[in-house]
Amino acid sequence: MNLTSQQQALLDGAKGPAMAKVVKTLVMYGECFGAERMVPVTGANGHLVTSFGLSMLGPVYDLMDELLKDGALSGQSFSVDPRPLDPAVPANPLQKLLFKIMYSKQDDYEAQLRSMGLLDNDAFTCTCYQPEVGNRPRRGDILSWAESSAVVFANSVLGARCNRNSGIIEMFGSIAGFVPEFGLLTDEGRKATWIIEVDCKRKPEAQVLGSAIGMKVMEDVPYIKGLDRWLGRELTPGTQDYLKDMGAASASNGAVGLYHVDGITPEAVEQGEHLIAPDARIYRIDDAELERIRSSYPVMWKNPGARPKLAFIGCPHLCTTRPLGRRHLRWAERLRQLPRASTHRTDRRTIRGRRLPQDCGIQTPLDYRCRRLEHLPAYVHQQPAVRQHAHHHQLQQVAYVLGIALLHRRRGARLRHHRKTNQIGRRLLMEKIFHGRVVVPGTAHAKALVSHGGLNTLASFQKALMFGDKKATCSDQNNPDLYGKPLAGCALCLPQTVGSTTGGMVLFCATKMGRQPACLLFSKPIDSLAAAGAILSGVWTDTSMPTIDNLGDEFLDAVSTGDAITVTEDGTVIVG
Repeated sequence: MNLTSQQQALLDGAKGPAMAKVVKTLVMYGECFGAERMVPVTGANGHLVTSFGLSMLGPVYDLMDELLKDGALSGQSFSVDPRPLDPAVPANPLQKLLFKIMYSKQDDYEAQLRSMGLLDNDAFTCTCYQPEVGNRPRRGDILSWAESSAVVFANSVLGARCNRNSGIIEMFGSIAGFVPEFGLLTDEGRKATWIIEVDCKRKPEAQVLGSAIGMKVMEDVPYIKGLDRWLGRELTPGTQDYLKDMGAASASNGAVGLYHVDGITPEAVEQGEHLIAPDARIYRIDDAELERIRSSYPVMWKNPGARPKLAFIGCPHLCTTRPLGRRHLRWAERLRQLPRASTHRTDRRTIRGRRLPQDCGIQTPLDYRCRRLEHLPAYVHQQPAVRQHAHHHQLQQVAYVLGIALLHRRRGARLRHHRKTNQIGRRLLMEKIFHGRVVVPGTAHAKALVSHGGLNTLASFQKALMFGDKKATCSDQNNPDLYGKPLAGCALCLPQTVGSTTGGMVLFCATKMGRQPACLLFSKPIDSLAAAGAILSGVWTDTSMPTIDNLGDEFLDAVSTGDAITVTEDGTVIVG
């Protein structure tokens, strides 16, 4: 990467070892995605993805202490995601005790955030772009942000430029004052590689539409046609609320950081279909497709037919124009009128079209700036049919011949030793060799654990980090390949990671606590969240987690859970 003299000086330690490691992390992160230079952060304020003082996130607090001790402070003020539990939310004594134990570091962590550059004591929100917060970027601003829903809204609706950074990476950009130029910071990276044709008879539910888009395009950029039929061609507050909901679902159920809506979003209005790449694929969404997505949502409770007892309305899907039952309420005004710690009950109310019983309470948080009707995260797992490696037969022949050749080079080997010759040949026949790109160097030998769908890092490692599971048993019920299986010490084979931008921070914490996979092996080019976690682990810990990407679709076809995996320094992966 081409660095300026000032940037090179920081990398060489001119402002201390902590700042040097910050810059090294950003350089490795940028080089991973082909960045040739750094560009200045021009947004007025940053936004950090985490505000959770979980007792199990010790590595994050240690890293913050290292930064503060060495004077590596944020060059801009920042907002931060909501607290895990607001004092305004009702809780019984047992719940308060439980949360006090789980989030025992909350006060200490908030003190660290204030020392680092927190905007103010009320800057805890995932909708930092709302006017009440004062952190709304301008079009064209270069940002160093995380938080899935905030990044996709800033890119798509506001026209700012920000990569879908992971936790800690976005803080490093605010500290250094620059970020690597790649992806959504470039004109080419903002071109749409998918055309989404919305052909519904009724207005699509924003969260379901967003989920469908996210699960199909993953981290690619979609160009959405047909929404102007219901939304019009003006970015009214109601339209922005709809796009906010849709974007949040596409980011959490996939990894979308930018979308264009024909005739509505700023870049689509200005450039139109010139934003569409020549080889863009088409995904048609009709009412039947939406119903398929809706019905695929997993049921997380034991009795699906049970009456709901409590509905949480949180961040960022509740909006000021959300209908409640037959009445159209201005939610901001209603929330301001509520007592600070109360349960609000109304008649004839529905959530997502489903009528709630009269005894169902609706708990409202104090932070009414976060306006979201919480959607159910979902991931539709579609396991592809296993295909034979295109060159598998030829590889078998080569391996068999090589086995014979190796044997006959041994001293005293004779043709009558054909039995041992055949044994060596058969052993080599079972080995499949793949070559990928080295993201984090190292060697490893472990048993394979294969996921044919994207790994939701936060959902998979959450219980391990919260409850001290040393085996890091996967807790993501939406991934049948991995659910209930230990992630620690395995050779994790996967296409990419998806979900929350806390994913990189989660991988870093797992590594620091010794609960990480032995290696990460990606069939596709590595995504930004996984890259952040692997690089943070490589720079800020003493533990090696070799990471290889671009192994090809054939890799996931050839490897099965339980296979022996060997990883070498040059990016060679041997299966068998």
